[in-house]
Amino acid sequence: MKGIIDNILNKLQLFSKAMMGPIFFLPVIGLILALSSILTNATLINEHSAVFSIGKMIGDTFWPLFGNLGLIFCIGITYGLAKDKKSEAALVAVMCFIMFLGAQFFLSAIQRPRRGQDQR
Repeated sequence: MKGIIDNILNKLQLFSKAMMGPIFFLPVIGLILALSSILTNATLINEHSAVFSIGKMIGDTFWPLFGNLGLIFCIGITYGLAKDKKSEAALVAVMCFIMFLGAQFFLSAIQRPRRGQDQR
């Protein structure tokens, strides 16, 4: 029984080490987005100033990272868990993630009510 528990703990430790890569970037991205939020605050900075435009550009650049956290974690965990050929593993992970998104879209399209049908 102790061997099984040790094996599970070792696997969880490997997984947690693989999770650390993507997690390390989140505070940096959060700080940059906080700065962007300050620079685009209309009560502090004129909306027609260059500083406001720079803050908006920074925000528009970094917000998509939060919108695609699933993809970032998919790549980071795969890269962290692969023993060799890490780049190939990450590429396969991206392809699988895109296929997952396609299947998810297909299933959501099936479940959407059609026009003219009784919506219950």
